[in-house]
Amino acid sequence: MHAGPGHFLPNLAVIAYAGYRVERALGATAFLVVSAASVACGGLLVALFSAFSVMGSSILGYGFLGALLAIGFRFGETIPARHRRFYGYGNLLLFAMLFVSGLRMEQASHLGHMGGLIGGILATVLIKPAICFRQPERNRRRRFNLTLTILLSLLPLFWMPIVERLPGVALGGVERVEREDMGVSFELPSRLMALQGHLRGLPAWALNAQSEEGVFCGLETLPKGEVLQGEPLASFWSQGGNFPIREEAPPDSLGPGWTAQAFELEDDSGNQYRIVEHQLQRGRWVVRAGYRIQSGPSGPSRFREAFFASFLDTLEVSEPPDLRTASQAWLLKKDTANALAYAEQLRRIEDIEGLDEVLRVAAEKQAPRQRKALGRWKRIRRQRIAFWGEYLEFNRPEHLSFVMDVLRSSPRDTASQREGILWLGSNGHCDDAHLAYDEFVALRETAARASGISDALGTICPTP
Repeated sequence: MHAGPGHFLPNLAVIAYAGYRVERALGATAFLVVSAASVACGGLLVALFSAFSVMGSSILGYGFLGALLAIGFRFGETIPARHRRFYGYGNLLLFAMLFVSGLRMEQASHLGHMGGLIGGILATVLIKPAICFRQPERNRRRRFNLTLTILLSLLPLFWMPIVERLPGVALGGVERVEREDMGVSFELPSRLMALQGHLRGLPAWALNAQSEEGVFCGLETLPKGEVLQGEPLASFWSQGGNFPIREEAPPDSLGPGWTAQAFELEDDSGNQYRIVEHQLQRGRWVVRAGYRIQSGPSGPSRFREAFFASFLDTLEVSEPPDLRTASQAWLLKKDTANALAYAEQLRRIEDIEGLDEVLRVAAEKQAPRQRKALGRWKRIRRQRIAFWGEYLEFNRPEHLSFVMDVLRSSPRDTASQREGILWLGSNGHCDDAHLAYDEFVALRETAARASGISDALGTICPTP
């Protein structure tokens, strides 16, 4: 409940002094109303605007101090003269000392203190103490005060469902996060904007520096043919199996193309965490978004999980930044450098039709005169042939003339000769393939033997 004796004892001293005086002046049931109102008001301000969680009882202490000030002004004439120095102006010096000392503490919850003070003052001004009435009105007033105390104590149960559906309302609003470097944007509750860092290498946001909980959203490029789901993803979060982890039932996906997975992890201190990750994979690009929160034997708090998961519904995914940059450059200038860069990004997201069009436009241009541009142009042309070999649905018989032109224009280029000769063999032009290989051997025998064309061609087209 407290950070230690240095935190506990001063709070206890204030509560003992101020709480005793409030109970003597207002009676037991009004004292309970002041206590509940102080905690309710202080807790509400903390939940609304605080950047970190709060522990301790200073909210209650400030509530009693506020009540002492209000009692002195509201009931000053009815308080016996020998006790008046304990109320109203008599406590201003004590209040000022506590307030100033609190300002010097970096971790003090000034919002909590202010909320407790306001709650104590409001309750004292509005409540009618039972001791001010005769019987039977005194008993009715006591029952009313006890009922009000219970309602104030249960107040969080009424606004927590609202927080679940509209987290920004109870946590200082929401802020739009634009990550152009990842091609994503989303809304985060302002309280979660307190700290930005990384969680297992992914961009993440947390409540404070001490928190092990947070939300994450990142963009990664996977090796060709690999996915980050199931066992590989569990290994990622358990740091290669260093911590016990088990897969849980995943939540609903965020929409078409999205997949979701959930895990329960236990760290070396015995703390349990629930990890939920949603992925949108486009070729080798994968957007990863989710959260890690504390859990327990019965799972995490439903309200807490709803708060951390709230940003997922606001995710907007655009083109990956590298793809967008390459696309814009290609639209501005259709040269060989931009064609190769754009083709690489299209290959990453497996936009096959777009890749075919870029290679076609770039390969059918006239050969450039500049040496580096010419080298890139030849590379594009052999990439186009390799593309037809990889994606057979784009392969056509009329491509023969293009392949023969590549072989004639690059007689000493090993990569171009390999792609062209093997395309000829794969498409039934075996005589042309063997003839082209013999011509390449005549020009560059050593390179031809080392290229492996002969073995591959022998499998496709056995020598007649």
